[in-house]
Amino acid sequence: MINFQPQNIIGPTPDRFAQYKKSVRDLLYFSSELTEAQKVVSEFFDDKIRSVFASTYHIAILKKLSPDEFSQLSLTSNLAVFDALIVAWQLKTRWDAVRPFSAIPFAMEKRLVPSYIR
Repeated sequence: MINFQPQNIIGPTPDRFAQYKKSVRDLLYFSSELTEAQKVVSEFFDDKIRSVFASTYHIAILKKLSPDEFSQLSLTSNLAVFDALIVAWQLKTRWDAVRPFSAIPFAMEKRLVPSYIR
């Protein structure tokens, strides 16, 4: 079993493309061992717009929030997303990592890849 770490995916510079493709293959191997629950979580968090806004909307409907309460919830959610994005970009520049959803189609070009990842 490969001990996969996201920081092991390196950027696709011309001099490192072979390493990049190897790291993508390692990722595909790792993803093949995910449970169904882990796959669902991965897909949910890959679609940031739907996950954050759907959650906010669902809470507003469930709690029957007034327009003022919904505005407060929406602002709080947006601020939380903004804070998370700052940390994500800080770590992205630190590790020079790419997202699997971007890396796989780029590295594997037009080949069909047996994985649940798009």
